[in-house]
Amino acid sequence: MKSHLDQLEIPYTAIAGNHDTSAVLAKVFDLEHRLTGEELFYKYAAGDRPLLLLETSLGIVSAAQLAWLTEELAALDGPALVFMHHPPIIGGVPFMDSNYPLRNMENLQAVLHGHPHPIYVFCGHYHVEKMICSKNMTVHITPTTYFQMKWQQPAFELIT
Repeated sequence: MKSHLDQLEIPYTAIAGNHDTSAVLAKVFDLEHRLTGEELFYKYAAGDRPLLLLETSLGIVSAAQLAWLTEELAALDGPALVFMHHPPIIGGVPFMDSNYPLRNMENLQAVLHGHPHPIYVFCGHYHVEKMICSKNMTVHITPTTYFQMKWQQPAFELIT
């Protein structure tokens, strides 16, 4: 995968999903210097706009990340761009919301909703495409390249 991305000759970075091990991902993508202990969270410069990348591979955002995010947001005088695997909000996808949500989303929402400017969150995990707004936060749940789910169903069901 990395070799394919490198051939595109465009800037990119990576974050871990729920099936990844952050230390392995960091090694493969030359991000070991971005590890904080076993967690891979960091700020990435995209032109003049910083991207804040969070680690949710274990289904939570740790206290260390919440403290870091609070500091990073306080330093921003404008909108924030946040990238993470799990949505920081109930996504309206019954199967995923019931079985695989971000377990401490309330803690993360408190930090995000506390920012006085808009926050745009880009995430995946739910195998659907949705956009949800909550206070100052717009969450873009992006689809997977593997399979899509019928988001209205309480049981797991693929779109075929």
